[in-house]
Amino acid sequence: MDSSRINTLCWLRADQVGLLRALAQQAALNFVSVGTEDRGRSAAVAAELQPEARAENDLRAALSATDADLVLLGDAGDFGEQPADVSAIAAARTRGVLICSLEPIPPSVSVTSESQWAQPVAAAPLHAQVVNLASPETSAVMREARHALEGFGAMTALSVSVTAGPEAGSLGARLYAAMDLLFMFAGQPEVISAQVVQPRALRGARFEKLAQMHGTLTASVRFADQRAAAILASNQNGPWHHGVTILGEGGRLRVWDEGFVWTDPSGKIVDEHRTEMPADAEPAPTGLALRLRHAIESPKPRSHTAVVLAMAETAMLSARTGNAESPSTLLRTAGVPDR
Repeated sequence: MDSSRINTLCWLRADQVGLLRALAQQAALNFVSVGTEDRGRSAAVAAELQPEARAENDLRAALSATDADLVLLGDAGDFGEQPADVSAIAAARTRGVLICSLEPIPPSVSVTSESQWAQPVAAAPLHAQVVNLASPETSAVMREARHALEGFGAMTALSVSVTAGPEAGSLGARLYAAMDLLFMFAGQPEVISAQVVQPRALRGARFEKLAQMHGTLTASVRFADQRAAAILASNQNGPWHHGVTILGEGGRLRVWDEGFVWTDPSGKIVDEHRTEMPADAEPAPTGLALRLRHAIESPKPRSHTAVVLAMAETAMLSARTGNAESPSTLLRTAGVPDR
């Protein structure tokens, strides 16, 4: 095995094998241990993902003992909710193991301020150190667009669209990414009103956690200064896509995974940035590989995990209750200051 490849412990669903194998090829990963929540299937999934990988049946035990450099969680189920889970994550981070997930971990804002998730590891709260690969905040294009926004003037409205197929994660993961973009470009909203359309096979199924959400979500968002936003998120429709359109004094700023274009109110281009992608590049593994490389090269604790979790969970709550809800309510309940 090429010593330049990154030894990785991977936990995934069986339907994620193709995606994570493609990610491994682009990011130079060597899966030394592989497991799944699907009872009795770890050996089969490990053999399919990388034949020489060791099959694991207990994520907590594997995480506590691993000598891998990276832990990649495609789908960890309910992992992260129990104190023993958090202890295993803290122990791995103390040993310098990078932990990345396709789903939001920690799973809820409610655990970020008064549990082991809030305890510092290497001078930063543990909840800020799990890299969410679903989050677009590390994208170079998004950072460049955010920089361009500084000269844009007052914003009046924006729309955010995030889509992918189910193998890339739950609707909760797509919703988290959408709220991360919303916070990145516009800050914390005052009120969110959302609705979820579930796949036919799941119609009527209750969802209490972000990772339990599947389908398509739309949301209307209002800010305290009268700005407005619209959200569209889905884990039922590929390809992997993140898009933001901002309207305001500066005209229109349209951002997507490969670039952005800022046009003034007359339609004249003010600024643009485009990244050339190979014609045969698969969007999901390519995007995930870029974020993973950034996490490896520039590890940096996240400063707003709790706020983005609260925004995503507020949309989930609104979809359940049918009422407009406020992220401030969840943040107060969790003991986290508003941003």
